[in-house]
Amino acid sequence: MKEKGISFRDKLLSDPDRAGSIGSKFPRLMNWLNSNALSRAFMEKTVGIHRRKMLPKYHRGTFEAWFEQWRRSNPAPGQPVAKVAFYTTCLVQFNNPDIGRDAVRVLHHNKVEVAPGYKSCCGMPSFGIGDLEEATKKADANLAYLLPLVDEGYDIVIPSPSCSLMVRQEYPLLAGDRDAARKVAGHTYDLMEYLKKLSNEGKLSTEFEGEFGEISYHLPCHLKAQNIGYKSRDVLRMLPSARVEMVEQCSGHDGQWSMKKEYFSLSLHAGRKLFRKLEKKKSAAVVSDCAFAQMHIAQATGQESEHPVSLLARAYKLK
Repeated sequence: MKEKGISFRDKLLSDPDRAGSIGSKFPRLMNWLNSNALSRAFMEKTVGIHRRKMLPKYHRGTFEAWFEQWRRSNPAPGQPVAKVAFYTTCLVQFNNPDIGRDAVRVLHHNKVEVAPGYKSCCGMPSFGIGDLEEATKKADANLAYLLPLVDEGYDIVIPSPSCSLMVRQEYPLLAGDRDAARKVAGHTYDLMEYLKKLSNEGKLSTEFEGEFGEISYHLPCHLKAQNIGYKSRDVLRMLPSARVEMVEQCSGHDGQWSMKKEYFSLSLHAGRKLFRKLEKKKSAAVVSDCAFAQMHIAQATGQESEHPVSLLARAYKLK
């Protein structure tokens, strides 16, 4: 990065908050441009994003706006079993609000007080292209917002493995205030890891309904790298009649890498073992904690997948 600088494409892809703020105001236009053959051909020629790459969809408004409205009619439990600040992530904030809605409803159903915890993108896209200055700036901004919440007794819960990895493992190495980074990291959990923690403490309701059958669970690489075990699989196995098969194969998405025209085909090749297993299995449900992996699975196989928390929301009859 120091030798060659940052290309326009990398600047564009490493700033999801800017793209998301535009997309959430004009979702129909943005989604049309991202699916129209002519605009995608132009995008490939000028920006270098492959014309066939499935891109995240945008929604009117942000998750944060929905949450503020939701909690006006859903006050915090009188005697909460725990308090969490929900670090939304840019993907949930602008592109996958259903993950956040399901997470908040499941936490609230289990008498957990939920507060907003999103300041800005975690910095992983900048970190991934070697822009350490920008990644550090985002880390410091997020820590300044999250540290007071931790001091008030909140745990930080994150629904995306890449973002939880960034906060827990990279912030203590990047941040200007390393002590603050270590303190926040020590109180940060992946969403399903936190639900498993509640279960271990006897605080997670097991009053589930429905029949779930075969579930193929894709273990994301950035979750595996955190060495926290198989929390999502363990929680999913609590669902009625659930038979969970874990698939430990990389999806090949790798953040913004698979979006680039020179790597898109290679990214599908990298994920072929995962795709073949899912196509062969044909489970009733395919789940992954990683929204990018979900998108790549849909791209390669045509199978829709969802976050594990969405199955819990269904089992609790919250959706």
